[in-house]
Amino acid sequence: MEKIARKFGFLLGLFTFFVSALVGLFSTESIDFVDYGLIFLKSFIGFSIFWIFGMMTCGIILKIILTHIAEMDIKNKELEEKN
Repeated sequence: MEKIARKFGFLLGLFTFFVSALVGLFSTESIDFVDYGLIFLKSFIGFSIFWIFGMMTCGIILKIILTHIAEMDIKNKELEEKN
């Protein structure tokens, strides 16, 4: 479960990094040498935020799904025992 959450978070962060970098590099404004550092910095910060956000969100959703599945199994076993 942790591996799925980590992969999802990493992919979400990587997507954010590349989209932010591409938008910054191919904007219609003229770009100076200093702007490349700012574009990279903003992209890296976006990557970090969305990586953490993606891991937390995916972890919570997976935990809810697995808990629901476990509860359904318990209810099904109780129903089978009654019959």
